[in-house]
Amino acid sequence: MVGLVLLLTPAPAQATTCPTPPWGSPTLGAESAERRVAFVRERLVSGRSAASTWSWTWGITNGALAAGQLAALPFTSDRGERVLLAAGAAISTAAVAQITLLPIVPGRPEPASPPPHGDATSLCAALASDERTLERAARNTGLVSGAMAQIANLAVNAGFGVAVGLHHHSAWAGALTFGIGWGIGEAQILTVPSGIARDFARYREGHLEPATTRGPVLRLVRVAGGGALVLALAY
Repeated sequence: MVGLVLLLTPAPAQATTCPTPPWGSPTLGAESAERRVAFVRERLVSGRSAASTWSWTWGITNGALAAGQLAALPFTSDRGERVLLAAGAAISTAAVAQITLLPIVPGRPEPASPPPHGDATSLCAALASDERTLERAARNTGLVSGAMAQIANLAVNAGFGVAVGLHHHSAWAGALTFGIGWGIGEAQILTVPSGIARDFARYREGHLEPATTRGPVLRLVRVAGGGALVLALAY
């Protein structure tokens, strides 16, 4: 009778394992594909709101600054002032281009659907796609809020401030221009939401436990590649 019961008892479903990405740890590779897919998709969905809000806010802000400076060009007779307005508009347009070309908003998986089922090949393909999306969003977060962004913000606004000071023969005008431009750029950098970068850092180490929910905190966060720390708002 015992043998008959054992024969009739269905064997437990075997978890699917998928290849570990190059940046993943052995701990991540040991996790089941189903658990990895569930974690990545949940984090992609949860990270969209803050990233989208930041992108739209600063995209509109920089777009408005560019439009305002371009609109002032026809009403300015001084050639030097026109050059400065055009340069300012170019800087603001470049900031919009950065947000567009280096999007920190993760792709949109199907949050209402369960992790894909079926053969292991399809499951692993879906996982690899979601992992690339998470890694790309984390990498772009590092690029728009890391050391190079800080250096570029300082250099561009310092150069623009010097140009304004020389044109107006006023150190105060140059310093004020630098301070305002640098402050706006710094606010944009420091408000980059780091949730996706933090989720990616946890995921690549194989820490798939649910994240605790908290309000925004200014903190250092390690981003894609593991070699850079970013000062940003963590959600």
